[in-house]
Amino acid sequence: MKIKIIKNSVVIISLLLLAGAKIQAQGMAQRPDRVEQLKKELSLTDKQVEKVKDIYAKSREEMMNAREENMGDRDAMRKAFRDNTDKTNKKVEKVLTLAQKKKFDVLKKQWRKQMEKRKQNMRQRNN
Repeated sequence: MKIKIIKNSVVIISLLLLAGAKIQAQGMAQRPDRVEQLKKELSLTDKQVEKVKDIYAKSREEMMNAREENMGDRDAMRKAFRDNTDKTNKKVEKVLTLAQKKKFDVLKKQWRKQMEKRKQNMRQRNN
């Protein structure tokens, strides 16, 4: 009986790790698209585009480090990711003009809604 529980636990953990890796990869894939979206939506200059690319590249590195440091502690990882996102957004805002910041706030609200929708869809699939 204990062996069966252990085997099931290993399978579940493996599936969770694979799902996490897939989500991580999807998140990483979105960053270049995010820069292009910001370029288009906010009419970023070439100089701003380069700065935003650098910000997101550093953010990606920090996110990977946070993931490694907090592996196994879901709450700590979630907090680290949230903190990283907030810090990244603040850095991006420093590059923007006042009018661009207002548009960026609207985009962040849209992204938040999209994320909530994805969470709901995932919950529905898991139930």
